[in-house]
Amino acid sequence: MKTGYFEYRDPNHPKTLYLKGKKSLKNNLLFMAAYPFLKPVLYNKAEMMSRQLGYDGWLTAFIYPSDLMIADYFYDQPIAAYAQKNTGILRRLLDNPDYPIDTVVCCWGNAISDFVTSKFLELQLYDLLDILIYREPPLRTVALDYINDSRIPVGIDKIRLNKPLVLKDYDAKTERKKIRLKYNLPPDISYRM
Repeated sequence: MKTGYFEYRDPNHPKTLYLKGKKSLKNNLLFMAAYPFLKPVLYNKAEMMSRQLGYDGWLTAFIYPSDLMIADYFYDQPIAAYAQKNTGILRRLLDNPDYPIDTVVCCWGNAISDFVTSKFLELQLYDLLDILIYREPPLRTVALDYINDSRIPVGIDKIRLNKPLVLKDYDAKTERKKIRLKYNLPPDISYRM
């Protein structure tokens, strides 16, 4: 791993990756992806994007902290304990003044709805959006003129760096409501529709 970079894994479960990035004491861009990137080059892309957008540091967090979602799905079902720990880590990260997060870039693409495990991922996203909405760093996604569906946050693998990046607001409250209605979840008392 390059100098100045860090990653947080559970030592008892080496396939998990909760956070990865290069922290700055000034301003950090947080990328929310579906699961740890299978291609290391995507972390380089995250760093280049953060520089292009004027951020000193970048972090990646994940809806689910393991690539079990793809590679080992037939061997291991998603593990609720990983998801629960992941939620706690994100909450502590956003509350920690040593990690000033100025903006969250939602970049999970259509990975959430494309897999056999989509219900699990959507329910995990439901919980994480609640944390993100109430911690109030602005939620953004990359605006791309070559992607038609603007409701789905663009996956980091689809972003081209040969043009200036433009961020647009991401409507997390509507996404959360959509998930709640899809799975007939009870309304949140703390969540205002």
